[in-house]
Amino acid sequence: KKVAVDVGKNVLATTSDGQLLDRKTSKKFDEVWSRFHAHRRNRQRLGKHLEKLGRVEEAKSLLRHSTRLCRKERSMTGLVKTAAGTVARKLVARHPEGTTFVLEDLDLRGCRGRKRFAYRAVQRAIEARAPVEKVHAAYSSQTCSRCGYVNPKNRTGTKFLCLGCGFKSHADVNASV
Repeated sequence: KKVAVDVGKNVLATTSDGQLLDRKTSKKFDEVWSRFHAHRRNRQRLGKHLEKLGRVEEAKSLLRHSTRLCRKERSMTGLVKTAAGTVARKLVARHPEGTTFVLEDLDLRGCRGRKRFAYRAVQRAIEARAPVEKVHAAYSSQTCSRCGYVNPKNRTGTKFLCLGCGFKSHADVNASV
């Protein structure tokens, strides 16, 4: 048996059989992420100011040696790892032994933020507990799972409405199917 899992921004993981796992983490993570980036931007601004004053070495060490930034980054990492572990445990418990979980084979080089954090953590957590198969991810969130019609306008946030056949679904559930 195979179960597809879509890792998303609004819901941490959605399965092809319609389970939405962990909707709460993204809001909490967004709060920590925004505080982290606000603090980082302030330090960068201060560093540029110091560079203008000729204090280059002090400006370079400003970002490297911030205990608050390190603490906030550890907080984000811990939050996502905990949520990913919980999601992986729930997935494995809800499906019979021998189930293969199908994940998107995402190229995350250009991806930043929450999606990158979440995808790697969920992928590793599931791989540690069950067999995983990776599939090509191109256009999965824009393709109708019923008729195969591809259009970027099919998806709006968490809603999926196929402009080809009129099929309605949760966007992440459709993408995982």
